[in-house]
Amino acid sequence: MVWHYSAFVDDLQTAMKEAKAEINQQKSDDSKDDSHATDPTDAEKIQRFVKELVESGIDETLAIKAVHNVDKDDIDKCDVSQGKAFSLVHLASNSYAFKKYLMRT
Repeated sequence: MVWHYSAFVDDLQTAMKEAKAEINQQKSDDSKDDSHATDPTDAEKIQRFVKELVESGIDETLAIKAVHNVDKDDIDKCDVSQGKAFSLVHLASNSYAFKKYLMRT
């Protein structure tokens, strides 16, 4: 069996080019999927969701973090229950007193 190094290199280069093109296509598709974040109606829904969380007593920084940890449907409906739950769990898990309590048990 004769092995042709140049043919192997050509095949490898072709495969790498195809893989790179596929990755670039996936990135392009992903950026198209993320285009909804710039849609003004979605931005308004997010603002309203954050405002509702803040009005319910959640810190604004934590309310913004909650946006990334709740279902999009909750944001669309402005259902802040999941956002409140995330915020409270986040606070509890980062609270020194809560951690100290957990260490005692």
